[in-house]
Amino acid sequence: MENMDVFGLLEDADDSVIDRLDALCEPLDSSADKRIFALIQKKSRRKIIINDEEYEDVVEGVDVYVKRPFKKVLAAAAVLLVVAGGAAGGMALLNTVNRHSPTSSIADEDKVTVFSYGRGSDYEKGMLFHKSGLYGSTVEYFLDYETMKETPICAMPNCSHTNSSCLASQMGVNPVIYNDYIYYFKSSYNYKDVPEGHQFYMNSKLYKASLDTSETQVVAEFTDCIPDDWNSDFVLIGSTLWFVGDDKNPKSTEYSEHMHYLPSSDTAGAHFMCSIDLDTGKYTNHGEICDECRTSEYWEQCNGAHIKGVYNGKIQISLQYGIVDLSMENGNREEGEERQRTQDPDERVSFSTYEYDTKTGECVKTDRRFAIDAAEDTFVGCDYNADDDEMYVTHNGEERVFEDSANVFIVGDKLFMCGTENKWIDMNDWSEHDLPDDMGEFVVQVGQYKDSYIFLNSQYQAFKYTEEELRAQ
Repeated sequence: MENMDVFGLLEDADDSVIDRLDALCEPLDSSADKRIFALIQKKSRRKIIINDEEYEDVVEGVDVYVKRPFKKVLAAAAVLLVVAGGAAGGMALLNTVNRHSPTSSIADEDKVTVFSYGRGSDYEKGMLFHKSGLYGSTVEYFLDYETMKETPICAMPNCSHTNSSCLASQMGVNPVIYNDYIYYFKSSYNYKDVPEGHQFYMNSKLYKASLDTSETQVVAEFTDCIPDDWNSDFVLIGSTLWFVGDDKNPKSTEYSEHMHYLPSSDTAGAHFMCSIDLDTGKYTNHGEICDECRTSEYWEQCNGAHIKGVYNGKIQISLQYGIVDLSMENGNREEGEERQRTQDPDERVSFSTYEYDTKTGECVKTDRRFAIDAAEDTFVGCDYNADDDEMYVTHNGEERVFEDSANVFIVGDKLFMCGTENKWIDMNDWSEHDLPDDMGEFVVQVGQYKDSYIFLNSQYQAFKYTEEELRAQ
């Protein structure tokens, strides 16, 4: 029987066919899924996701610039409806900052916004989040807090959000809103043959799309690292976007040279603190965050440095790297799996927290526990040296210990801990409260709007409760 190229058949399929297939791929709703998802979330803090091939956009010699074929007036009206949900104020709702913003008395150039990778970002009037699409793609949505309606960030009429010309499908999992634009990275890396030989290359571009016209343009381009937008938060301070970039630790081997494939090393490599001024487009690589991981002979098997927020004015970075042989090659799989089941995490991996001062450029190792989340005067860290997973929460200089949770959200003076069980802590008196059972699913994002709190679960269902309703549980 002749082999069939299914993806080729679907490439020119009618949008209605794609939509029907997409509907058939809805995730199952079961308690087992919920437990498994919670465990995966917790384990992801200890084990770096090292396979980048699935989401890297590798295109050699071609730059694609997308302009939407509709008039500015129609585009502005469409985006106004899409993003604002018909509410008054229009684009102003996206010119606000999320829950990590400092007080209004601080000058604009010192305002801080943290964009949480993968989970979306919480704004004053809404939430950005993404849904998984076909073939590993993602589609970015906006949830309007007033109407509690979600809409793709796309102004194209009758768009199925499955093609590359759709703005909502281009943004990855961590887009950034600044003024009247939405910013996102697109990167590629690989080996290529040039007159000088078989060489490794990297290319990263920061794009911005107008929220008035959807016109897309390149803001900055650099070739010394790949932004970590799938594992690390982004921090916007004033007009400057701060992020971690990795050099992918390239190694040319016989296999890579023969296959013209990705580097043989499957770690992120060296980690750099980088910034881009969104007003001018100036890109700066401020240097390596630290070289601690390379003190271990096994650092190439597992390592990562990820931004986890801003605490007391400094960017918090979690660092982890392997300190024993974690490979499962050459018949070592059973032994490796047994170690993962029986060894304490700290016997396999080193966990620590660094902090970066954007004003001085100094990056130092702290004595705080492994960073999970940080916001203004609150720091959440885990102690993987303990027999049981414990989470340490410091708020206004006072510390409390809780059982570790898969997802943690700091919203003002409240700490939401979401996993197999959902609860919240009032950090004013450290009282513990249950979250409503009718959320039903694992919570992946929490926001705040006026006197209410908004929750988004893993099935993309949104819920809104006042504090009084939360305390009544």
